[in-house]
Amino acid sequence: MKHTKDRVIALDYFRGICILMVILNHSWTFSMPIAYLSGAGGLWTSAAELFFLLSGITLMIVRGKTIKSDFGQTARKIWRRAGIIYLLNILLVSTSICLAYILPQDVVRTTLGIPPATQGLSLLWQILTFHYSIGLASFLMYYSVFLVFAPFALYAILSRLWPVVLSISAMLFLLVSSQALSLGAYTWFGLWQFYFVAGIVVARFRVPILNRFYKLSEATIGKVTALLATATAASIAISALLAFNIFPFVNRLVADGWLPVKARSAYLHLLNHENTINLLLRDGRMGVLRPLASILFLTTGYLLYQRYKEVLLKRTGKFINAMGRDSLWIFAAQAVAIPVAAALPVPRNFMTNLALTGFLIFSMWSVTKRRALALATKNYLSELKVSYSEAKSAYIYRSEERAEL
Repeated sequence: MKHTKDRVIALDYFRGICILMVILNHSWTFSMPIAYLSGAGGLWTSAAELFFLLSGITLMIVRGKTIKSDFGQTARKIWRRAGIIYLLNILLVSTSICLAYILPQDVVRTTLGIPPATQGLSLLWQILTFHYSIGLASFLMYYSVFLVFAPFALYAILSRLWPVVLSISAMLFLLVSSQALSLGAYTWFGLWQFYFVAGIVVARFRVPILNRFYKLSEATIGKVTALLATATAASIAISALLAFNIFPFVNRLVADGWLPVKARSAYLHLLNHENTINLLLRDGRMGVLRPLASILFLTTGYLLYQRYKEVLLKRTGKFINAMGRDSLWIFAAQAVAIPVAAALPVPRNFMTNLALTGFLIFSMWSVTKRRALALATKNYLSELKVSYSEAKSAYIYRSEERAEL
């Protein structure tokens, strides 16, 4: 992140990739096998963890420079954002509840979740206090809470208290992930907060770290990048092999002579340690080492982006960066669009699923053009109004001429 402009563009780019991963993973009922490209939610990290890390980094970059000099004004801006996200979460949960009573039950179970068991004021209170949530946008409730405490975290992390804040956050994460501490309905708040805080800390030290890194020789930078890329690729491969058991396929390739016998033995050895590995790095996103995997993925992604950013931005930047800039509204839109698309009465085959997935991504990209579409609609309605007025005047004028004749 050598320049501020590059830094913002990079964050938008990563958010764009993450929101595409979210769309593919959430629409798995019809986006397979395309969703395998994003790991289908089975890797040792996911778009959710990366989003929380990126949110912490972005918050420090955008608000960290004014939090100490003008705490009140900066805090109000952050809390205003928290309020918007809180209201948006309530709206989307309410919408998802309505969809749960309209859509087929198999679609509800696979895309929305469990419908509420209560009604009326009791249900409203559960939604307002985050004791109940449904739908594909439930992560918004975590952001709304984290942003409430964010000004104080920013201020503390920018001071000498940052080790204390990070230690408390990490300890809470470890206690919750190991199930030594139960927070009931708020368990996931205890997990996701660490990624958010870790992102703030990373952003706090980003400049000195990157300055030292880029002062290294090009050969050393290349070796470090290659090492991290290899580690990331290996973690993706191993986590995919465990998440999507393909041993019968590997066994057949070994039997046909396409793979050596050692490949089958290595895979069996890996499967024998699956429980231990999953406990540390998967375990329903509660693995104690998942934050390390997330930081590894993000670091490798950034270094590769810096090396190939000219090609990446030229060929994909216009699309991906636009998605990243509007990731919040796309996240909200996909929560409604995916259940509706999954309920469409169309045959389920590869071509149909491909068409649905393509249309879904195009629809989400259209969200980035909402201002242009709104302006075009406004201009069209204005022109239509003028045309109507002119046509009406012309009609009245002709009617008066005929009356005079």
